[in-house]
Amino acid sequence: MRGIDSDSVYHNDFQRFTKKLKKRIYELRKESGYTQEDMEKFELSYRQYRKHG
Repeated sequence: MRGIDSDSVYHNDFQRFTKKLKKRIYELRKESGYTQEDMEKFELSYRQYRKHG
């Protein structure tokens, strides 16, 4: 996932959105019993969002 430059008018919204998104991905992964490796098969990994938050 690509970030948004800190001088963008959307930067704060993007930060809030990705924080909520990574929390929800983590919750759903745990709820469904998926490992991080399973999620990578979906090309939707918590790790990729964790580094942007």
